[in-house]
Order: sequence, then structure tokens, then C-alpha cells
Amino acid sequence: MAHRIQSYKTTEKSHTLIDNYLIDKAKNNKINLGIIDYFINHPIVGLLLKEKNLQKNYGIKIIKGVPTQINSALLNGRVDIANVSSFAFGCHCDKWLLLPNFSVSSSGPVRSVLLFSHYHRWDQLDGRNIAITNQSATSVGLLKLLCHEKYKINPQFVVSKSNLDVMLNENSAALIIGDSAFKEGILRRSFGGRTPYMYDLGQEWNNWLHYPFVYSVWAVRREIAKQVIDSECLSLLYESKSYGKISLDELAKLEMQKTNLPYSACKDYLKNISYELTLKHLCGLKIFLELTVAGFRWENIKFLCDSS
Repeated sequence: MAHRIQSYKTTEKSHTLIDNYLIDKAKNNKINLGIIDYFINHPIVGLLLKEKNLQKNYGIKIIKGVPTQINSALLNGRVDIANVSSFAFGCHCDKWLLLPNFSVSSSGPVRSVLLFSHYHRWDQLDGRNIAITNQSATSVGLLKLLCHEKYKINPQFVVSKSNLDVMLNENSAALIIGDSAFKEGILRRSFGGRTPYMYDLGQEWNNWLHYPFVYSVWAVRREIAKQVIDSECLSLLYESKSYGKISLDELAKLEMQKTNLPYSACKDYLKNISYELTLKHLCGLKIFLELTVAGFRWENIKFLCDSS
């Protein structure tokens, strides 16, 4: 298939994703695509987000949100294919098919799943309150796993809005994720006259079990699998990912312009992330789901390619 994704460059022409010969087909293949709207996902979806006529020309409607919103959208049928949190996939793998070769993972620090703490040792959090985000069950599941199984502590988990000032003012530690966590990890602000200690949960996992941690995967509703396969959605995702992998410089510059964060931090952030789903990634995913999802059975997982 000829490449339809051209470039991240600034001219309107260069943003074109779709050859004209595909437009008629697109009108008959309406696909709702759910995207977790974080910078970390841009190497996969950056070009799709830039394409202004994706729905008109290609029949693909993008719906964006935080992990819990996109998980819910795939579950209730509002979207047909989405990148969803790993925990949600484990809970609903009987309803969803796993898309091969796609994930958001790290083999070490992720820089956007962070625990900020007033205490420098994990054992000092035993019995104390930890504020947790309501945006991602995967990050919360990972935190609870580290507390209970690695550090053998039993803190109290308090669901809170993702506002680090409020969370740390009222609790001993706070879990934040996504773009806000990435920014806070760079700024390292003081709270109450002191800078909190910071723990990267990706690094904590890797130090403990020595496997990549898979934060999110891509999944398709089982009953809609044929429509997704018959559309051009999958080929666009693969092409967008291919271009994203070689366009980290440009993605980092765009994020720098948007957030005023250092270019080097934005570039290093993306370089540290894996977007693959290799056997080693699957092993890490299996371990996490077996430890956190009640009743989970790996044999229940089916890949999209198994459905054809």
C-alpha cells in the first residue's frame, strides 16, 4: 500500500493522510477510534490527530479522553477500537481483541506515572494516606501491587482529583499520571517549603520483576472486528506509528512549543518509551494482570488476527 502519511511539516498539503481513491470506500466504513489524549501516545497517533478531514474523507471519527473515559467508551460501544489501559483490557478481555504490535510500555522509568511523597522511604507510608488518581486503574493497580507485594505496606488509598497541590496538602503521598505528571516531574515544585520525594513506578516495577511494564494496549470490540479489519483504520495506525518513530524530534519540538517544557526533556521522554508488543512485553503484561485482575486467565486473550 502506498504511504498516505506524508509529514509533520507545516503546509496544509503535507498533512494529507488519504489518497483520493480511498474516499468512496471510507464512506461505507465508519469507525470510531478512541485515543488516550496524552503526549506519550503521539508517536502512534500524532498524524491522525493532525488530519482535519479524517472523518469526512476516511470515515474515522476520533474520540479523545483520559484512560478511564476511553476504557468506558470501548466497553459501552461508543468507540470500536482504542488504546485502553492494561488493567481495563485484563478485566474485559472476553469482550475485546488485542491488537498485535502496539503498546505503551517502558523498561525502566516512564516519567509520567509518579508517586510524590513527603517521606523518603516506602515503609514510612504504611498506614498513611496516599491520594490516587481517578483517571487510570492501571497506575493505581501498579501502585497497590508495589505497596502490598514489594514493600509489604498497607497505606490508605484516597481517590482524589488530579491536582498535586491539593493531593499533597491533604495526604502523605500522591499518585499522578499523564502529561501533568510529566510536567511535575520536570518542575519538582516545593510544597509547604519542601520538595517531595519522587518515585517513578515504571522504574519500581522494573527493579522488582525485570520485565517491561505495559501501561496501555490497543483493543477492538469483538463484535466489530470484521468492520475494523475491512476499514483502513489499521493500516493508518501502522503508518502513523512508523512515521512517529522517526519523527521524535519534531514531536518533541511541538510539545515544547505547546508547554514551554525543555525540548531535551520532551525528546528523552519519548525515546524512553516502547510502542511495541513483543514476547517480553506480553510476559510483563501477563504477570501484572495475573497479580491484579481477579479471575484473569491469560488463555482468554485473543488477538485481532485470530478473529479472521
